[in-house]
Amino acid sequence: MNEKSPIDDVEPWRSIYLRLNSVLEWERKYDPMIIFTFVTLIFTWIPFLKLSVLTIVSSLIFLGVIIENVLPIVWIWIFRNEQITTSDELKLNRFYQRWTFVKETVIKQNQCLQSFRQEKPTEYFVLGVIFLLIFAIYGQMIDNSLLSYYSILVVLLIPGIHHQQLFSKIFQIIRCEFRRFFY
Repeated sequence: MNEKSPIDDVEPWRSIYLRLNSVLEWERKYDPMIIFTFVTLIFTWIPFLKLSVLTIVSSLIFLGVIIENVLPIVWIWIFRNEQITTSDELKLNRFYQRWTFVKETVIKQNQCLQSFRQEKPTEYFVLGVIFLLIFAIYGQMIDNSLLSYYSILVVLLIPGIHHQQLFSKIFQIIRCEFRRFFY
């Protein structure tokens, strides 16, 4: 029996995922600047337009619907002669595996939290209150749009940081400096 691959479900999005993945993984030197510029422009225009929260949420939902329905059709029309190579298939497969890993991790963390909530409700309540108080204090000290800006920027830059193995390079430099300073 011919089983359908999960990658076949994303057929209209294949080229879009490949381009998005190449930007998120920083395959070119200027990709981090593209991400930074895109996020900065969006967060610069939001206060300039003076939109209410409801208008922003409605606009984001509307934009999401338009992207979901129109972008694959337009993309295929623009890039209709583009051939997917074996390396592109491998990149798409890696992208799908990472997405599946993130999804499964979120589900497992949610299940872990639910079991903690069932087994130790008092500790769950105390930790929840402390966590929410910390967020409330930081939310009061730092502007919400700035927190949102930094959060989105970090989330969009993490795949490239991970792909370029910058965490290990930074920790190696810190270790070397630590050894040099203390030994």
